[in-house]
Amino acid sequence: QLSKLEPAVIESTERIKKLEKQTARDQNTVQKLQNDTKDHNTTVKTLKEEINEYNSSLKRLETDFQEVKQSQSEGVVLTEEQEVEFERVKEAAAAASDEPKRALKKLSRQLENKRAVA
Repeated sequence: QLSKLEPAVIESTERIKKLEKQTARDQNTVQKLQNDTKDHNTTVKTLKEEINEYNSSLKRLETDFQEVKQSQSEGVVLTEEQEVEFERVKEAAAAASDEPKRALKKLSRQLENKRAVA
């Protein structure tokens, strides 16, 4: 009777070992995913902080611009630092508007072409 149970015991033992290995792999996977999530959350937090800093800078620059705009009407001259910052902002704005301008020109040409065909 013991010999009849032995194959079942061996099979159960092998199944247990297989499940233990699978459990260990799954635990490693869970740990890796938790680490990845932690890294991702850190990155998101850093990006949110950077965005907040940029928004603060933008508000400051807008305020400075309004002050400069008002002061120009009063004949006030910008400081060297303000002139450098103004030029940097102006160049950034020009660079940011290049792509939309190109797209607009392309669409305008397409419209003119369609009008000419019609």
